[in-house]
Amino acid sequence: MNNNTLTPQEKEEEMDHFINGMIFNCTVFLIIGIWELLTNWIFRTCIYYVSECLLNRLRTAFISHLLTLDAEEFDRASAGQFNVLLNYHIERIREGFNDRLGFVFISIFESSLALIIAFTTDWKLSLIAALTTPILAIYATFVVKLEAKSQEKKSEVYEKAGEICSQAISNIRTVIAFNGQHRELSEYFIQFVSYYFGTIYVYDGRLNGGQVVRVLFSIFFASTVLKDGANNLTEIGGAVISAKRLVHWLQKMKIDDHELSEFDLKYLRQNVAVVSQEPILFSGTIEENISFAKPQATTSEVVDALKKANAYDFVVSFPKGIRTMVGERGTQLSGGQKQRIAIARALIRNPQIMLFDEATSALDSENESIVQKAIENACAGKTTITIAHRLSTIRNADRILVINKGQIIEVGTHQKLIDEQGEYYEMVMAQSLAEVDERPELRRSTSRHISTESHSVVSRRTISQQISHTSIASLEEPEEDEMDRLKRELAEEDASKGSLWQLISYTKFDMWLVVIGCIIATIHGLCKPALAYSYTKILEAYSRDSEEILEHGQRWALILLGIGLFDTFGTLFFRLALEVASENMMVCVQTDCFKQLLRMPVAYFDDPKHSSERLSTRLATDTTNARWAMDFPLGYFCSTITGFALACVVALIFGWQMAIITLTSFSLMAYFQRKVGMYLESVHHKETNALEAASRIAMESIDNIKTVRSLTMEKSVIDRFIGMTKVSHNENKKKAKIQVRHFIRRLINDEFGVFPIIQPQFRL
Repeated sequence: MNNNTLTPQEKEEEMDHFINGMIFNCTVFLIIGIWELLTNWIFRTCIYYVSECLLNRLRTAFISHLLTLDAEEFDRASAGQFNVLLNYHIERIREGFNDRLGFVFISIFESSLALIIAFTTDWKLSLIAALTTPILAIYATFVVKLEAKSQEKKSEVYEKAGEICSQAISNIRTVIAFNGQHRELSEYFIQFVSYYFGTIYVYDGRLNGGQVVRVLFSIFFASTVLKDGANNLTEIGGAVISAKRLVHWLQKMKIDDHELSEFDLKYLRQNVAVVSQEPILFSGTIEENISFAKPQATTSEVVDALKKANAYDFVVSFPKGIRTMVGERGTQLSGGQKQRIAIARALIRNPQIMLFDEATSALDSENESIVQKAIENACAGKTTITIAHRLSTIRNADRILVINKGQIIEVGTHQKLIDEQGEYYEMVMAQSLAEVDERPELRRSTSRHISTESHSVVSRRTISQQISHTSIASLEEPEEDEMDRLKRELAEEDASKGSLWQLISYTKFDMWLVVIGCIIATIHGLCKPALAYSYTKILEAYSRDSEEILEHGQRWALILLGIGLFDTFGTLFFRLALEVASENMMVCVQTDCFKQLLRMPVAYFDDPKHSSERLSTRLATDTTNARWAMDFPLGYFCSTITGFALACVVALIFGWQMAIITLTSFSLMAYFQRKVGMYLESVHHKETNALEAASRIAMESIDNIKTVRSLTMEKSVIDRFIGMTKVSHNENKKKAKIQVRHFIRRLINDEFGVFPIIQPQFRL
C-alpha cells in the first residue's frame, strides 16, 4: 500500500506498528547477543583453561624426555631443532586446539540450522543461492590441503634455517591472501544471486522483501560458517602435524668387570666427574656454577674446592668474589680461569671416578704444574682417567695407554714406555723440542693417552666435545616489561625515535608499489559505504509499486555485484603491491642491522642484554614486526580512514540522530575493546618473557647435555624450567577468563547491527 493513499489515522497506526516491531526485533537481537556472549565466554574460558594445562604438561614432559635421550639423538639433531619443537610446534598446537576444535562442531550445527531456515522459507530461492556453496566448499577443501602441506613444509624449514623460513612464510601468506579474496568474491556472488532472483519472486508476489532477506542471510551465514570451519580445520591440521613431530622425539663400557647397563644411571653420574677440554660454564655466579655439581654445598665447601683447583686466589681478587657473574658461556673469564672453575666444580662432589679430557691444556706451565699437583692430591684413592696431549701431566700415572687410530699400541708406566723407545718415546722427545721451538708438525693429535691411579681396567669411548652456541642471559632475575625495556635502552643509548618515513626510505626502489598500493586502498575504502547504500536501495525497491520492483531491484543487484568485484580485486592488488614492497624493505633492514652489529665493539657483546641469542632473536622478530608498519595493514589503514569518513558523512546526512547514537555506542565499545586489548597485551608480555627464560634454560641444557648429565643436573634443570613455565601458565589462565574481545566485535557487527532501511514515507 502506498503511503500517499493512507489516512492520517492509518499512517499513525502503521507508524505504531513499525515502532513496536522494531522494538521487539531489537529486544530479540539484544537477548540473542547477550546469550551468545555468555555462552561463548564460558566455552572459550573452559577450553582455553584445559588446553593451557595440557600444553604446560606437554612442555614439562617434553623437556624431561629430552634430558633422558641417548647422546646419539643429540648428535643427529641440533639444539635449534629442539628449540623449534619446544616453542614453534607447541605454539602451533595451542593455535590449533585452543578453540578451533570446538568451533568446527559449532560451525556444522550453525550452518545446518541456517540452511533449514532458508529452505523452509523458500526452497527455490534457497537452492539458487546455495549453488555457490558447494563451489566454496570444494575450494575450501582444496585450500585446507594446500595450507596443510604448506604448514608441514614450513615446519621443516623452521627446523633448518630461519631465513629460509621467512621466505616460506611470505609465500604462504601470499597464497592465503589470494585465498581470502576468492572467498570474498563467492560471498558477493551469493548476495547478487539472492537479490537478483529475489526481485523476480517479489515481483511475482511469491515472496515479500523480508523473506528474501531471510533467505539471503541464512545462506550467507551458512557459507560464512563453513568458511570459518575450513579455517579452523587448517589450524587443527597444522596442530596435528606439530603434535606428530613432538611424539616422534617423545660400544660397551665396563667398570670393575660390570657393564654400564648394570648400574643405575643416576647413581653412576653422581659418582663420575668430567672436566672437558672446553669447559662449559652456565650463566650465573661462580658460586652457582660450582654448586651445580652439589646443590646443597655450603660456601666453605665451594671455597675449599676453589683452593684445591688453584682458583681461589684469582676469585677473591674480584670485587664480588665467588658471587661474580661469569657472563655468557663464561666470557668474563679467561680460558685458564674457566678450566679451574670447572675443575673446582668436579672436585666439590668428591666423586669416585674422575675424567679429565685435556683439562690443563689452556693453562701456562706454572699453573699447569700447580693444578696438576692439586688434582693428584684430590684424586688419591679414586679412579682417574686423563686424556692429554701434554705428556708432562701424566708422568706419575700408574698406567698409560697409547692409542693410535682406535687401537691400543702401547701400555705401561712412563718410565717403562720411555725405556721401550716406541711411539710414546718419540712423542715425548718431540714435545721436549717443541718447548724450545713450537712446530705444528710435531704436535701429533692422533694418539690418546689414558692413565689410571687404581688397578681397575677402564675402557674409554670417545667423548665428543660440544661447544655451546646458545646465548643465555640471566635466568633467575625477572625480566622487565618489553616495552619498558625498549624505552630504557633507547634512552641509555640516546637513540632517536624511528618513523614510518624512515622505513619507507628503504623501499626507494619499490616506492612506486607503495604509492600505487595506497591509492588503490584509498579508493577501495569507498566500497563499504557504497555497499551499505546498495543494500538500502535494494530493500527500498521491494516497497515500490510492482512495475518498479523488477527494474530497480535487478539494477541494484548488478551494481552490488560490480562493487563486490572491485572490492575483491582492489584488495588483492593493494595487498600484493604492499607485501612485495614490505618484503624487500625487511630484507634491506635486516641486512643493514646485521652489518651494524658486525661493526659494534667487542665490549658491546659482553653486556648480557646483548647476548647472541637475544640479538639474533631481535634481528629476526623486530625486523619482521617492522614490516607490518607498511605491509597490507598500511593499505587497510588508508582504506578504513576513507570508508569511515564517507560512512559518517552519509549517516549524518540521512539520519543524524541515529548516526550520533550509533557513533557514541561504537566509541564506547571501541574504548572497552582497547582497554581489554591493553590488558591482554601486558599479560602477553609477561607470558612471553617467562617462556623466553624457560626456552633459554632448556636450550642451554640441551646444548650442554653432556655437562648436565655429568653433573646430574637434570632435576635442577627441570625444576627451573617448571618455575619459569609456571609464570606463563598462570598468566595464560588469567587471559583465558577475558578472551571475549572477538565476540564483542562479533556482537557489534552481527547481533546488534541493523541495516538501515531508507523509506521516505516512514522517515521520522
